[in-house]
Order: sequence, then structure tokens, then C-alpha cells
Amino acid sequence: MAKSIRSKWRRKMRAIKRIRYGVKELDRLKNMLVNAGEIEVKEGGEIEHVCLVKAKNEEAEKIQQEKEEKSKVDKTAESVKETPKKVQHPTWLRKKEYKKYIRSYRKQQSINAKRIKGSIKKKSNTEKKL
Repeated sequence: MAKSIRSKWRRKMRAIKRIRYGVKELDRLKNMLVNAGEIEVKEGGEIEHVCLVKAKNEEAEKIQQEKEEKSKVDKTAESVKETPKKVQHPTWLRKKEYKKYIRSYRKQQSINAKRIKGSIKKKSNTEKKL
């Protein structure tokens, strides 16, 4: 809409003000952050975020500590027994149905284990006879 000479002039001047005030505002913000200790300005005018540098250092330390802990855990993990398998079940099962499902699953697992042990004994007995 605004196509008159006067409105074009005003738009032009507002754009110039935006640039001028933008630079001033940016300088003010930088000074506030430097005073707050959030950033550091280097000689070349480069900005370095202190918080990000601290966070990177902390992450590096955490990763290093985790690696050390894993190496310790790996040594002890050999002596620890295997953990039992987790049962996969449908997500729509309710708690009561889930418990029933787990009971039947474990019962079936024990039956299968007994069958396997029995079949191993039978094989070993037949091998002795031969």
C-alpha cells in the first residue's frame, strides 16, 4: 500500500535507524555478557562463550571417568553371572495379564530346560552302551 514519496522516505530512514541502533544494541549486549562472565572477547574480536567451554570440559571429564569406570566394570563383569533374559511381551497387556504371561513363560522355560537335560542324559547313556 504505502507508495507515496513520504512513506518511502520514512521506510528508508527507519531502515537506517535499525542498522545504527542494532550496532549499538549489539555492543551493549556484548558488554553485559562480558560483565556477567558469560563470554570472553579475544584480541581479534572473536567471542568465546565461557559457559560452552566449561560445558565441553565437563563433558570431556565425564567421558573420561566413564571410560575408567567401564574398564573397572569389565574386569568385574567376567566374574558376575549372566543376567536373565527379559521377557518381550505385547505392549497392550495389562499388569495382571502380564504377570500371568510371565508365569507361563517361565514355566515353559523350565520345562524346556528339563527336556534338554533329559535328552543330554539319554544321549550320554546311549553313547556309553555303544
